[in-house]
Amino acid sequence: MNQQEINQILDELGAKAERDIEVVFARSLKSILAHMLEGHRKFGKNGQATWIDVNKYNRFNQEMKLIAQQLNAVYKEVIKLIQASLERLYIERYLLIAYLLQQSTGEEMVIQTWQYELSKLWDERGRKLSLLLVQRVVELDHK
Repeated sequence: MNQQEINQILDELGAKAERDIEVVFARSLKSILAHMLEGHRKFGKNGQATWIDVNKYNRFNQEMKLIAQQLNAVYKEVIKLIQASLERLYIERYLLIAYLLQQSTGEEMVIQTWQYELSKLWDERGRKLSLLLVQRVVELDHK
């Protein structure tokens, strides 16, 4: 394994995260368009929805509020995806570079001692990297 392979692995992880975000946005766009089409069918007459039909009983503003709520939920999901992917990229990069250094120097590094802790906390907390974990990694690296 060399630096180019590490960069390729990290690029693939980044591309997967981008695809996941695109899927979330596409799903929300389909949902919003389906909802708008249903409203058009429901409030329109003879296949035509006039401004009076749409704006009657404040329907337009209610629809805009509903779309805003859906987009807020989507953005929260995207933020969680971005945080999780950044954490994963950071950890993968750190471990792969440490492995590369270990292979090039021939010396045993302390990665094995905290790698188990890292995977355990990663699984238990749903991919949430805590500040304590980062501090533990720094402590072990300085030993």
